[in-house]
Amino acid sequence: MLENIQAASDRRDAAAYLTDLVLPRSRPLPAPALAAIDAFGLRDDLLRTVSDLPYGRRRLLAIARAVAAGPGVLLLDEPCAGLDESESAEVAALLRRLADDWGLGILLNEHDMDVIMGVCDRVVVLDAGELIAEGPPARVAADPRVRTAYLGDPGTDEPATRHRPSSSSGAVSSAMLSSPRPARAEKV
Repeated sequence: MLENIQAASDRRDAAAYLTDLVLPRSRPLPAPALAAIDAFGLRDDLLRTVSDLPYGRRRLLAIARAVAAGPGVLLLDEPCAGLDESESAEVAALLRRLADDWGLGILLNEHDMDVIMGVCDRVVVLDAGELIAEGPPARVAADPRVRTAYLGDPGTDEPATRHRPSSSSGAVSSAMLSSPRPARAEKV
């Protein structure tokens, strides 16, 4: 697992490439990589192989690898896919911390509406490629088209939890967690 973090945090300039080609060596992890390891609770797993990690830890590693590269914006595609409710809640809390405490902007494509509505500042909802709502989570969640497409029957007060549209619906939800600083993006 350590090699995954090291690869993500390697310098990406011509001088580093040539130096590594002629004289490969192991460098200490930079501060953002060490901070990501600690923030994600991965320190005890550093010497394990990725294939030995449970699925939820692998998802955290994927996000930590992107954070270790030092981006200003993370583009995350369904980071909670395949996770149970507690693992999704852990990832959601981590994403909120990355936005609030680290100043990272996060563009999130996710179908887990509990995650979207719980952590995002702004939500954009597409259904079959058509924009059906955008704005703050509470306003979007109250939109009847969103309730029908994602949250359950608009005639009830009980939304469906953890609803994930079927792949045939073509529905996609995206959300943005605010960040004060613009910079380069890193896709996971």
